[in-house]
Amino acid sequence: MDYIENINEFDEGAACLNLDGGWFDYTEGTEVPEVDADHYLRAAAEGKILSAYSIQQQLNIVRRGKKEEVEAMGTFIDAVLAWRGGANPDFDELEKIQP
Repeated sequence: MDYIENINEFDEGAACLNLDGGWFDYTEGTEVPEVDADHYLRAAAEGKILSAYSIQQQLNIVRRGKKEEVEAMGTFIDAVLAWRGGANPDFDELEKIQP
């Protein structure tokens, strides 16, 4: 594992939370977990699918959807999963995949 070198890091995402202006203090030598690229790809794929079809919508389509609805949802999900499983997934390409 890597260790934090700069014990005062600015988090722009947290700045809007009024948490001391977005500054976080870490104890020097704090372990930082390894970055798992596949984790980010899985999260991106999951987010893309859920932005188009919530879990409830997916279940409703599978249970009561017309054949065309089931096939359209399946085609979209398969395309997103194919993007994730590709040799070099490009996030611009993920944005082009539409339901």
